[in-house]
Amino acid sequence: MAENKNTINFRPEYSEYERFFRAGENAFQQTRYAEAIELFSDIIKNKPETVSAYIARGNCYKALKQWENMANDYMFAIQLRKKVKLPAYLYEELANYFRIANDDKQAKKFMIKAYFYKKDYSKVLSLCEEELRQIKERELKQGTEEELKQIKKDKNTIYWLIADTHCKVEKFSEAIQLYKKLIITYLETKNPTIKEFKKVERLHTKIHEIYIAISQDKRASNNQIALAEKYMALNEMQRAMHKSQLNKLIYQQVAANHLLCSQSVSDQDEEEEIENCFLHNIF
Repeated sequence: MAENKNTINFRPEYSEYERFFRAGENAFQQTRYAEAIELFSDIIKNKPETVSAYIARGNCYKALKQWENMANDYMFAIQLRKKVKLPAYLYEELANYFRIANDDKQAKKFMIKAYFYKKDYSKVLSLCEEELRQIKERELKQGTEEELKQIKKDKNTIYWLIADTHCKVEKFSEAIQLYKKLIITYLETKNPTIKEFKKVERLHTKIHEIYIAISQDKRASNNQIALAEKYMALNEMQRAMHKSQLNKLIYQQVAANHLLCSQSVSDQDEEEEIENCFLHNIF
């Protein structure tokens, strides 16, 4: 039998469930979708963080044309993905699902990611530029404070994706410029949250990695430039470590006073973030 293009090629995260996973894959390949769904559901019930089981079950729902169930499983897989590299077709299917549901914003978001993982970077940049134009049109309208906050968040997401894409095509100076712009944006926020400090830390780390890559590339041709780039890389890593220490201090303040930068933690998302910091020991 020819291999189905939706067959998951990586091992499930929990080896004790490998027998169930393989049985589920065999049932899927033999179009026994209900049986496959039951097997993958058993894995998810016992180990709900198993990314591959959500993808596999989502493929079954796709085969049965149960689009909402498919989309829910693919979304869970994306949220749980951690360091697992997900196939591009997940993002394409979600883009199609949201397009049919007339949710153009979500459709475009997932299509951009699909192109990114397919390494079609020219299309990624083209869609990002189109999205930025639409965001600027929204900015011209006098929206509510909440709407303006969402616009800023959407813009930062697009800038981050553009910068990551520049890295992929080795346009490092453009990437660094955008990463630094994002750092300023996050730090100029009044009373930055843990999320924002974590993002700044990640941005400094990304810049550090770029300088390391540049210094290694230039070492043979110009040792002096390579040393300068290495110094800048070290500087960025020190900044990232400094932000990590700030994360610890903020968390300690939250744990002690139930406050975040002297601001009452009432927002549900913020409370969940603090809880996640504690549960997963992110520091």
